Amino acid sequence: MGKKGNSLREIGRLGKPHGVHGEINMIPVSPDLDRLLGLASIYVGPDEESAVPMTIVSSRVHLAKKGQTLLLRLNGVSDREAVGFERGNRVFASDEDLPDLRDQEYYYSDIVGFQAVSETGEALGKVTDVLDRPPQDLLVINALNGQEVFIPLVNEFVLVVDQEKKQVVLSLIEGMIQESRL
Repeated sequence: MGKKGNSLREIGRLGKPHGVHGEINMIPVSPDLDRLLGLASIYVGPDEESAVPMTIVSSRVHLAKKGQTLLLRLNGVSDREAVGFERGNRVFASDEDLPDLRDQEYYYSDIVGFQAVSETGEALGKVTDVLDRPPQDLLVINALNGQEVFIPLVNEFVLVVDQEKKQVVLSLIEGMIQESRL
């Protein structure tokens, strides 16, 4: 079960077991793996409510075909079969266990619900999700006209993430968000 009285934040998903000694791949939601290497425990499950706590014995960065992953060795897991978690299960960490964010950094989950606005301040819609996709992550915007729009999460399009105003300022090219047809 999720840790009571302390919020959990999704940090990745489980991949396949690695080797025969019980290591398992964790595909992170953030490319900054060094921030996760110092974690002593995680929570694993299909969702936050049913996630079970696990103690990390060791962790290391691993270069896989699809990019960097974190190889985790968990307490009580000594071989490939003992891993026992389904691939794709979500991995959470307690907010209090995660390192502090640097200036201008944010967690993707924190911007879900933010208003999306143009450079001129025109309302465009609301951020409903952030997808981890190669070659770059994508903001999912529920536009005012009802369409779902995917905006690459790169500096050319996402100019400002204003946590105080709870908005994301976007610079869009023509056609990214279609005009509503009445």
